[in-house]
Amino acid sequence: MSLNTTGSRRWDQDLFKHQFPTTCEGRFMTVKDDLFGAGLGFTSILLSRLMNHAMLQKRVLVEVPAKNPRWCTKSPYTLQCFYQPWTNCSLEQGTNIISISLAQYHKSRRWWGGRNRKETASLHPPPPQLLFRPNAFVQSHVNGILRQCGGYD
Repeated sequence: MSLNTTGSRRWDQDLFKHQFPTTCEGRFMTVKDDLFGAGLGFTSILLSRLMNHAMLQKRVLVEVPAKNPRWCTKSPYTLQCFYQPWTNCSLEQGTNIISISLAQYHKSRRWWGGRNRKETASLHPPPPQLLFRPNAFVQSHVNGILRQCGGYD
C-alpha cells in the first residue's frame, strides 16, 4: 500500500494540526535525543516515526533536553536551537505525559515496523516539513551566505 502525493499532503496537514492544536489537551509524549553516534539523517527518521506514533496515540510530541545535548550547547539544548518549535503546547499544560529517549526508541525496534516495515513506512510518511523548519537565526545566516555568493535575499 502506498500513498499518493495528495494522501501524503493530507497526512502532513493533519500532523501539523495535531502538533499545533487550538487547545492543548495535556496528552504529551516527550522525547530526548540521546542517540550518540547517529547522524542528523537517521535521527530525523526516528523523530519522524516517533512523531507519527505520538499522533496515532493522540499525543503531542515535545522535545526535551538530554543530559548531554548532541546538537546545541545553549538553551534550549534541543534541535529547536536551529529549527522552529514542533508545537505550541508546553509541558506545563500536561496532565498525561509519557517519556521516551531516542536510544530507547531505537533499541525497541518499534520504528522498524517488523515484517510489515514497508507498509508501515508508506502509511506514515515522514514529517520533515514540521521537524526542520529553520528558525529566524538559521534563515538569517543562510540568507547572508546566499548574498555573499551572489544569490538572492
